[in-house]
Amino acid sequence: PEGAECFAESAVGKPLDVEALLAPSRASIAPASPLATVDMQHLATLLRRHARPENKPLVGRALRGEPLAPRGSQDTSLQQLMSTVAFCLPNDTPDAAIVELLRPSFVATDWGQGTEHLAAEALKKLHRARARKAERDAKRLAANHDLVALLGTPLGAPTSAEKLPTVDEGQETPEAWGKELLTYETRDGEKKLRNCEANLSMVLLRSPEWRGTLRFNETSKEIEFAGSPLRADVRQDDLDTEIAVWVQGSSYGRLGLMPRPAQVRDVLRQVAHANAYDPLRDYLEGLAWDGRPRIDTFLERYLGATGDMTHLRTIGPKWLISAVARALRPGCKVDTVLILEGAQGLRKSTAFRVLAGEWFSDATLDIGHKDSAALASQFWIIELAELDAVRRAADVQALKAYVSRSEDTYRPPYGRVTVRTARRCVFVGTTNSEEYLRNDPSGYRRWWPVRCTSIDIEALKADRAQLWAEAVARFRTGEKWWLSEEEVPRAESQAKERSETPNDGKRDAIVQWLLRMPPARRPVDVPLLTVAEEALGVMKGNLNAATDREIASVLRDLGFRKRIQSVATVRRRVWVVPEALRTAPEERGPASAALEARVSHN
Repeated sequence: PEGAECFAESAVGKPLDVEALLAPSRASIAPASPLATVDMQHLATLLRRHARPENKPLVGRALRGEPLAPRGSQDTSLQQLMSTVAFCLPNDTPDAAIVELLRPSFVATDWGQGTEHLAAEALKKLHRARARKAERDAKRLAANHDLVALLGTPLGAPTSAEKLPTVDEGQETPEAWGKELLTYETRDGEKKLRNCEANLSMVLLRSPEWRGTLRFNETSKEIEFAGSPLRADVRQDDLDTEIAVWVQGSSYGRLGLMPRPAQVRDVLRQVAHANAYDPLRDYLEGLAWDGRPRIDTFLERYLGATGDMTHLRTIGPKWLISAVARALRPGCKVDTVLILEGAQGLRKSTAFRVLAGEWFSDATLDIGHKDSAALASQFWIIELAELDAVRRAADVQALKAYVSRSEDTYRPPYGRVTVRTARRCVFVGTTNSEEYLRNDPSGYRRWWPVRCTSIDIEALKADRAQLWAEAVARFRTGEKWWLSEEEVPRAESQAKERSETPNDGKRDAIVQWLLRMPPARRPVDVPLLTVAEEALGVMKGNLNAATDREIASVLRDLGFRKRIQSVATVRRRVWVVPEALRTAPEERGPASAALEARVSHN
């Protein structure tokens, strides 16, 4: 610039080695040596099962190969993750196996110094966490001996059953809870623990080994154990026995507490309920909406919905808000079912699975079975896969009543009596068919069918949190999730388009009536009255000219041919059974049951 002092400088240099400069940031974790003896899937299962609720989202991201966190919070997330790994996985898990398990997430994380450096830092944090765990384990055993000293009874070396505590909990001194244990003195003046449920409950709730390890999951309605002295692979069905064995072999057992598995069952749910948590509520209430509207166009944007856009933009947000309402206000009225229609392979079920995550179920639903009540109480979004539950229902009124129920009654595991729980689920459906609903004008408003052309699973995964966050925000403002009187007719007309024609059920019933007979016993021809009574359940007194014409029309569609038959001096009209139906193999499988169910409503 004008008036500025001029200067010059020079030095001996060398060409810049760009590749060498970028190499550290490009470095990847060296392939781990073969780990034939390590079950990687089992390690992942242990992490998912035993991670604390607040750590499960991070563990989930890591196991899905997603970035741990954005820059600025990566170190904290890494510390949290490796502490969880240390306290949830066995101490002898090889470092290489842990790195291999978390490799995809490490690679995806934008760590400034490269993934190899990230892996090294992770192992450092893992080793420090293991050291903290060992220190806490030692304090626990010391606290156990302090309790024994408090009771005035000498004690030898700890048993092997006492060497496994893993939960990362603050300690409670024996004086704070030990004096509340019920004791008695032997004739020799030795103080012992009473073998009663009160003491067992106290040990499982407040002892240094067990405090906070038994929890009740309010979403799945299951008892969970995380970080307890038990082995991590203990089955739920064996939990009462394993706890009884542990207590009997521990210091508490040598002090007189020798519970039977039945005693453990009696207190297990009470202890777990004292540590109850609600992961679904925690997930939804922890979401923060970015303010960008998405759910009004949810069906068309993410599921490729076509048709009446006014209707689609009505039911799309209402369905999402209804699911939030059931999660945050269990038992509220939700009696509608969102149904996705489309070709096989469109990933309709996958869309619901992405939205619901671990709280999704597509298990076969039999509304007449007691397990259906337990299923409805344990999941958030339940799919009526291919609408089997709708088509097989022996009584469509029973199905409508089931979908409309606001609570479920069942006997839970480790429960001695039935319980009532407010329903937290919503029902959805998928189908490849065009006509799948029954002719039931009173029930049309319950079904919300949507024709899908393409489903963007990746977009759903990316925006899932924000879709639910917006739904939560709108729920909290009081937005309704049910149709107004003005909106109901439009919804009913959409459902009516998908209802089967009156003759569909009759056609299926007649075919199935014949197929249930062995081919050798099928008639060559049959009177219309026989078809009406035996195939359709319509007695002679209920027949009239209109029903005769309707049945005759169905027979013609199926290929039956009418002819006059003469028997002695009597002439009568009969219908000749088509050869294809007369010779087809006998059929009594699931398809038969489905058709029989449809016949019962025609």
